[in-house]
Amino acid sequence: MSTPDDVNSGDARRDEDPRPPGWYADPKRANRERWWNGENWTSNVLLGPGAKRFLKPRSVLAGIGGCLLFLAGGYMLLIVLGLIHLRIYGPFPNK
Repeated sequence: MSTPDDVNSGDARRDEDPRPPGWYADPKRANRERWWNGENWTSNVLLGPGAKRFLKPRSVLAGIGGCLLFLAGGYMLLIVLGLIHLRIYGPFPNK
């Protein structure tokens, strides 16, 4: 929900900004909200509705790796089932 970000805690004081504590548009970056604690802007931020969200390369690679592992496991299962079938019933008869 929130991520730390470098913010100078002295950017806005109560006498400059009399708003009550809450989430407000980030004064330094568009498409983001920052928590105002009533005295200072904190390091807690939320992405706004227009912000672009990108997948991290590691999560993409992990997803691809998981799919490949799943497919390899399924392939191995078919091989094992085929070998069990051969062991029980023998080879298919030639006609």
